[in-house]
Amino acid sequence: MALLFSGLRATHRRPSSSSRSLPKHFATVTFVRGNRKVIVGAAATIALFFALFSSPGAPRTAAAQSRYKSYRIVVATGLTLTRMIDRHGPNRIRILSLDPASALTLDVALANDKIPGHETTSSMAARNGAVAAINGDYTMLPTSAEAGRPVDLFAEDGDLVASPLIWGRNFALSHDESRSFIGHPHYKVVLRQQDGGGEWNVPAWNDKRLKAGEFGAYTPLGGKTFSPPNRACSARLLPMQTRTWEDSDMGVEDSYLVDVVKCRRNRMPRQGGLVIATRRGTKQARHLKNQLIPDEIVSVGWTTGWPGVLDTIGGNPSLLEDGRYTVGKCEISYFCRRNPRTGIGYKADGTLLMVTVDGRRKRSVGMTPMQFARLFRHLGAVSALNLDGGGSTSMWVKGKLVNVPSSGYERPVGSSILVLPGADPGETAPLPHPTPTPTPSPSMSPSILPSPSISLPPPPSVSPRTGIAPAGVPYVRTESPCRALHDAASTGGFLDALATGAFGR
Repeated sequence: MALLFSGLRATHRRPSSSSRSLPKHFATVTFVRGNRKVIVGAAATIALFFALFSSPGAPRTAAAQSRYKSYRIVVATGLTLTRMIDRHGPNRIRILSLDPASALTLDVALANDKIPGHETTSSMAARNGAVAAINGDYTMLPTSAEAGRPVDLFAEDGDLVASPLIWGRNFALSHDESRSFIGHPHYKVVLRQQDGGGEWNVPAWNDKRLKAGEFGAYTPLGGKTFSPPNRACSARLLPMQTRTWEDSDMGVEDSYLVDVVKCRRNRMPRQGGLVIATRRGTKQARHLKNQLIPDEIVSVGWTTGWPGVLDTIGGNPSLLEDGRYTVGKCEISYFCRRNPRTGIGYKADGTLLMVTVDGRRKRSVGMTPMQFARLFRHLGAVSALNLDGGGSTSMWVKGKLVNVPSSGYERPVGSSILVLPGADPGETAPLPHPTPTPTPSPSMSPSILPSPSISLPPPPSVSPRTGIAPAGVPYVRTESPCRALHDAASTGGFLDALATGAFGR
């Protein structure tokens, strides 16, 4: 611009007698260069401006240019924040774009580093020294005995925190941050005896729903809420601080020393270790009692089905997978209406996108799941996942909440996704492993399937304006996390979508 208009100056010129017959929108502008004057009509000036400053190869259409207004700031090298206005909503959108090849690191955080618990995204971000953060997965709420537990599969820094309660969706990033994954994780936990004496699947991890004939695992992260069961055969395993990649699919494998094996009426204390338990009187109980021997070494490995993953966080529904819409029709539940939204996705070049949309306000009404999916595609994403939303929607950047929560305050949540300024201090890569054969992304499957293990609350009467149930509903409490149970885009709306089959099977 400086080069093109060097030496030019614009002056206002009263219309001459010869120009007074022109329409008002043809008012003239005079450019002066030296002693030479050039009179240009305003319409021609506008055309000249766009001819000079519009990129001829710009991918945005004229319609997109008229719909969206945005500006971008650099938060850190490799991380930008874009504030976007969608005039068609209207909606206020914030987009964090992260280059995974930069020195920044993506991480996940569990509220208060344990279950149960709720904590604001701002607090989790500040506590972990992050430069930016968004809220994470849906959780079991204070009305439940399992308060704060993520609904979907959750792991942090190689430590498995919780098994999935539903047929859900997850986001994961490989340890070297070279590959991103969104879809249904093929979750599996296996306990192996090193002498080849036994190999057992352990599907329940910090989960109260231990079925007869099933093994469950209980770690210190489960707290009192997810302590080992009574009337069980249990083995306490003490960690040996040896972590390797499991060869077949690059899952995480830890070594343990068997401390004690007992069948007892009372629960076995963890004492800083991992307790494997199964109900008494079953074939699995006999195997555990007879085959595990104190002082022997065993390994416990877990995988998402995606190679090299140490961190993973869940959400629902998936919006895009491999460039195709996966959200489907959503018309039955109030979850499907316009609401505040939070999501994460990635482009074909690996760029990560963390997006929030404000809602339930005149200036920003929110989006339906399908509208949210279209926004991600507009931003260039090939895969995207919807996270906890509604009043939980929050984006924090360098000490400040940059979005406007629908309830007027930042709601405590169960987990967050963080952008750290450098390497993750809590994450150590497992020991070297053979170069694996690349694993294809799991095939797409229905976005949400109900699980009989979840007790779904009856759908409350929800205000179409606020998306929140009236205060007269009997089990509503005043603390902020509980409001998510009656929030159309948060846990309550999500459970209603499961109960009503809003996304089909």
